[in-house]
Amino acid sequence: MAVKKAHQGTNSRASDTQIGEALRALRKAKGWTAVEVATEAGLSPPALLLKAEAGRAALTGAQLSAVLDALGANFQVLHLKLQGSDLDQAALTLLGTVAKLMEEVAG
Repeated sequence: MAVKKAHQGTNSRASDTQIGEALRALRKAKGWTAVEVATEAGLSPPALLLKAEAGRAALTGAQLSAVLDALGANFQVLHLKLQGSDLDQAALTLLGTVAKLMEEVAG
């Protein structure tokens, strides 16, 4: 699946359920509804995010990236959540900002 391939760099393959739970935690830390995140990420239909959070649907790498962008996060932040890190919203925002700055400098 595309999500698993996009997430392969972590040396372990996360299940759709684990990825969905991590996305839900990131979304709730931001205080947004699934519809707000899906709309911001351009997911259609917005219910796709709810299905992904429940592990009943897999997002493509592009969709996952868009959701993470909408949440102010990135794949590194997702990896930390999958590893069980209990990050608060301030830490998530800071990590996302630092990662984006690093990408801009490198790119």
